[in-house]
Amino acid sequence: MTATEHSPARRIKEFVRAVRDSGLYPQNPIVNSATTEPVVWVDGRDHLLFCSNNLLGLSNHPEVRAAAAKALERYGLGSGGSRQMAANIDVHRALEHRIADFLGQEDAICFAAGYMANVGVIPALMKLDRYMQIDQVRTLAPPQPGTAGPSWEIFSEELNHASVVDGVRLAAAEVSRYAHKDMAGLAARLDASAARSKFIVSDGVFSMDGDIAPVPELARLARRHDAVLMIDDAHGVGMLGAGGRGSLEHLGVPPAEIDLQMGTFTKAFGGVGGYVAGDRGLIDFLRISARTYIFSAPLPPAIAAGVAESIDIAEREPWRREKALENAAYFRREVRALGYDTLGSEVHIVPVLIGSEAAAAEATRRLRRLRQDKSALRAFRRAVRGRNAEAHRAHRGFHLGPAGLAAVKFQPQPFGHQRHLDAGHAGQPFDRAAHLRRAGSAIHAGDAPFLDAAGSVRHSAAPSLGFPSRDRR
Repeated sequence: MTATEHSPARRIKEFVRAVRDSGLYPQNPIVNSATTEPVVWVDGRDHLLFCSNNLLGLSNHPEVRAAAAKALERYGLGSGGSRQMAANIDVHRALEHRIADFLGQEDAICFAAGYMANVGVIPALMKLDRYMQIDQVRTLAPPQPGTAGPSWEIFSEELNHASVVDGVRLAAAEVSRYAHKDMAGLAARLDASAARSKFIVSDGVFSMDGDIAPVPELARLARRHDAVLMIDDAHGVGMLGAGGRGSLEHLGVPPAEIDLQMGTFTKAFGGVGGYVAGDRGLIDFLRISARTYIFSAPLPPAIAAGVAESIDIAEREPWRREKALENAAYFRREVRALGYDTLGSEVHIVPVLIGSEAAAAEATRRLRRLRQDKSALRAFRRAVRGRNAEAHRAHRGFHLGPAGLAAVKFQPQPFGHQRHLDAGHAGQPFDRAAHLRRAGSAIHAGDAPFLDAAGSVRHSAAPSLGFPSRDRR
């Protein structure tokens, strides 16, 4: 089809051309090996991977692979439909019971992706009053006195994940955004609200800045205002707390004080998929109202079985998260010593402020070009040399979102050698096969002798992956 001068198709193509010319279009290389390993094969050579979400190194664990292979043999590749049709398979329900038990919640509902959990659950809750008007429901549950006025108002943290933002956009409700971790501002908005029903939603661990939400204060405000509280703990579960149960456990908040705890199987558990856990009555409601659950196929059975095994391993081997957090703390301390701003990072996510999107994209490209057998810290210092001071002065005190606040995000994993971070390899070629043999034997033995970082580039791009995004919302 021929595009006219002002046609949408032509404008789209012009936009893409402008992004390419600016140097901001993602240059995502083709990876020719498992991206769940700390070392990947790209363009004919090894690269240290600093952007993997395989946070505990469980994706290739022999027991996880065996569980997935057994389920693949039994159930086949796909699920054969939605959970409301033929695909309500025993392995799916077993995974829901397992994650609910792990979190100390009554029940859970699983989705094919964490994104689908948020964009399905939030709009579903906002439709409660509409569902209450169904004739059969009105007969059994007539409207209560004093329920006139605006129905729902959502109170959403300004740095929530994009999936939460999109879920809020799809919801039929008034929306109030409160400033990052500003509990006084949230309290004032709640006090001023005339809505009958209030819904508070926040990340537990913020995916870009790596800081932790004030969950105890959120729970207190939710109780005071009789609000539903949902915590997106995708980056907390598996990584924080004495038992790895996330930001709630880390901050001493009982599970019963949070109505809905969302999470993902893609991060700490090395798989794919998402879930929401909470009170059984709320979960039962979501099974008949969340469109991304009703009208979509569930996880492949092999993935569900593998993830359930990952949860078991994560629970019995706490050294995995301890080592990953230790690596992150080390890297964060050393980067700060070099004079870089890590934007309040507290956990395994370590952002490093660069400044402009162009500078961050260039830093990413330079990191990819550096020799793999140099240390990560030295490579990072060389890649961003001369770029941080101006950005630090101009943008210190701001959070990601506005243009000019691009940063590199690192996510260390528990495996490998600490020399990847700082000591280098004394100029010797990296022996990939030997490294993978050692890592594999360490995993199999349940031992923890290796210290490695697999981190990433965040608001910009990872040393292999990512795209500078200016629109978090």
